[in-house]
Amino acid sequence: MNNVFMENIGALTEAVTNFQHLEEETEMNDPVIAYNKEKENYEHEIEKLLARIKKQTEQGNELATVAGAVTEELAVLEDEKNQYQE
Repeated sequence: MNNVFMENIGALTEAVTNFQHLEEETEMNDPVIAYNKEKENYEHEIEKLLARIKKQTEQGNELATVAGAVTEELAVLEDEKNQYQE
């Protein structure tokens, strides 16, 4: 009885292993699944690029603000310099 039980377990294990291999092969060979995986990858990359663009745009706006402030300060200093030299 024990041998029959062990044989059944062995057969079940083999069947599960074969099923897993078939499932993996189906995923690799199914163009719809492959397309969906590629689509997900591209969508993920697009999200990352959009986040990067947003961050760079925010940084660009901050730099523009700082540049404007520096330009104003430089103009004030130039004006004070000209007044002092007169």
